[in-house]
Amino acid sequence: MIPIKTFHIAFPNKDNATSINQALADGKHILFTPGIYEVDETITITKPNTVILGLGLPTLIPQNGDIAIATHDIPGVKLAGFMVDAGPGLSPTLIQVGSEDADADYPDNPISLHDIYCRVGGAVEGQAESTLTINSNYVIGDHFWLWRADHGTGTEWKNGQNKHGLVVNGDHVSIYGLFNEHFQGHQTLWNGEHGRTYFYQSEIPYSPPSNAVWNDNGKPGYASYKVADSVKNHEAYGLGIYSFFKGEPTISNKVRVENAMEVPEHSGIVIEHISTFSGTNGGINHSINGLGPSTDSLELKHYHGFRGKKK
Repeated sequence: MIPIKTFHIAFPNKDNATSINQALADGKHILFTPGIYEVDETITITKPNTVILGLGLPTLIPQNGDIAIATHDIPGVKLAGFMVDAGPGLSPTLIQVGSEDADADYPDNPISLHDIYCRVGGAVEGQAESTLTINSNYVIGDHFWLWRADHGTGTEWKNGQNKHGLVVNGDHVSIYGLFNEHFQGHQTLWNGEHGRTYFYQSEIPYSPPSNAVWNDNGKPGYASYKVADSVKNHEAYGLGIYSFFKGEPTISNKVRVENAMEVPEHSGIVIEHISTFSGTNGGINHSINGLGPSTDSLELKHYHGFRGKKK
């Protein structure tokens, strides 16, 4: 139990990044009440075991191309129950967990994130290279929804830069319930070792202009879930990846994705149960690494799994 008196209770009509950072420096936890918080500098968590909790899904919006909220590489931080919208400047990421050189190990008291939502577009037009970047080791993710808008404001292909939903650089990161949709590159890019995902839902972008524009070094489209070639150990269970291209009909009928997933062919790679689906236009050529059935108009296909070099 954490006494309420140890929290700074934030209100959108009187708090800003400066007042929140001062409260954090004073050793306070943060309780965000409902509303929209336009932040003009990064909210930075430097003390172990800090809790950042939102009530009523408060929303942070960076104004100057900054990261909205970042943690140092420290144990026990908990982030829960809030949303970050991309702002008008290009942010390198909206939430950063651990510094870029993070290498500490806190397996008994990890950083954890719960019910975290990130948007690029939808309510306000914005841009971000990624929405959530995890650099620390042993981080636990408990339900993320990362979304580049497919309706509302800022939905056109040319609106901003929105490359990835999630980038994982830390080792031993586990995520339970990852929803990640419509970004212009890989939805999920996993660079760390010993990562684990349990349940993944992803719809690739709606309106790529063409495969001439949207391709990964010549391969049609970008795999939704990409595990870096250098990784030797990774597990993922229960993945649904869908295409629903709805651009110019004469173009979107031809837009394809080569692989829903791409992973290295090492014995420590275990992927179980991939479902793919395609809308009325275009489709997905393979489930994973050139294996598995293609999906075309309104087809749902299932591929049992991939273990190392075996089907």
